[in-house]
Amino acid sequence: IEFEHLGIKVVEVVSTFVNTPMLKKQKGQEEVIQRMGIDFEPEDIAHAIWKAVHHKKIHWILSFKMKILHAVAIFLPNLGRSVAKAKMMPKVG
Repeated sequence: IEFEHLGIKVVEVVSTFVNTPMLKKQKGQEEVIQRMGIDFEPEDIAHAIWKAVHHKKIHWILSFKMKILHAVAIFLPNLGRSVAKAKMMPKVG
């Protein structure tokens, strides 16, 4: 928004994990990835970014899971962190 007068547009595209070779090489994160799931292919993200750049909307949250986590984080910030941590952190025991 601050750079609009320079012809620079900033958008936010939020997704869960994307099925990429880099993701497949992650060590120690397998449980987090399994719990959150891999919901997108790189082409899905490229399409979303293309769409975001050509619309006025700034925030693009691509999955229902992320929409819920985002809403919780906004309305209940402390709970949002707890929910995100519980969802993302490996279970112990």
